Amino acid sequence: MIDGTDPELLREIMEIERESMKHRHEGNFAALEFMGGIAPTIGVLGAVMGLMGVDVPPR
Repeated sequence: MIDGTDPELLREIMEIERESMKHRHEGNFAALEFMGGIAPTIGVLGAVMGLMGVDVPPR
């Protein structure tokens, strides 16, 4: 507004910026939420694969 920009135009620009930031953050949140959901499964798979590689000596 300091340089003489119309306040309504500035408001519209800021609202567009806010909406685009909101959509970008929602996409990032969805990716993190998905990774958090599959993390326990990957951990269990790693444990099972590690146990499969253990060589147990015969008794």
